[in-house]
Amino acid sequence: MDNNAIAIFEEITTEKALQAIEVEGKQYAGLYVDMQNAPERKFVKDAAANIKAMLKRLDSARIDKSRDYRNKVEKEAGEIKQRLEDANRPYTLLIDAYALECKKVRDEEKAVEAVKALAIEIESNHEYALLMDAKVMADKAEAEQAQKARDERIATEAASAAVEREKAAAAHNKAVLEREEERRKNDTAHKARVNNVILNALLEVRGMSADTSKEVIKAIYKMEIPSVTINY
Repeated sequence: MDNNAIAIFEEITTEKALQAIEVEGKQYAGLYVDMQNAPERKFVKDAAANIKAMLKRLDSARIDKSRDYRNKVEKEAGEIKQRLEDANRPYTLLIDAYALECKKVRDEEKAVEAVKALAIEIESNHEYALLMDAKVMADKAEAEQAQKARDERIATEAASAAVEREKAAAAHNKAVLEREEERRKNDTAHKARVNNVILNALLEVRGMSADTSKEVIKAIYKMEIPSVTINY
């Protein structure tokens, strides 16, 4: 490797010095060293300490140099950027002026289109309103017709129900009269049979004529004779 490969950290080490350290370190790879021997132990520790010290100096220098280079990079980049922006300003002004003019034209065109769209919308809304009015009137007429039909149906059903109720009432009354007439006829027949039995019994009494017996039965029926009743 070229001895000049290390340039930024040359105050810490050089390519030649680094190679020498690498060669020396490789010589001890896999080599047995008697660490109980003070001179050999001191040599190993001194070599390790020297390398560790170089690593610490390298880390510190790396941080310092990174900060220095970053500042230099930002400063130089800022200067270049400012000069380029200054040089570009005339072009930018021309482009911005053209863009502003184009925007003005587009805005005017949009305004015209907006007016046209508004006119179309107003006309459309008017036509829609007319259609809605017509629909509302048609729906109202349809609803009124449907309500009229429902009212007529309800009236017809109510009249039919009333007729049916009258028929049912007449039939019920008739049935009550049929049953009452039958009961009356049965009662009359029963009383006639009982009266005939009493009449026959009275005719057996000496001196009692048929007319007298009938008068006695009538008197008893009318409760004109005290303490005497006919058990029908």
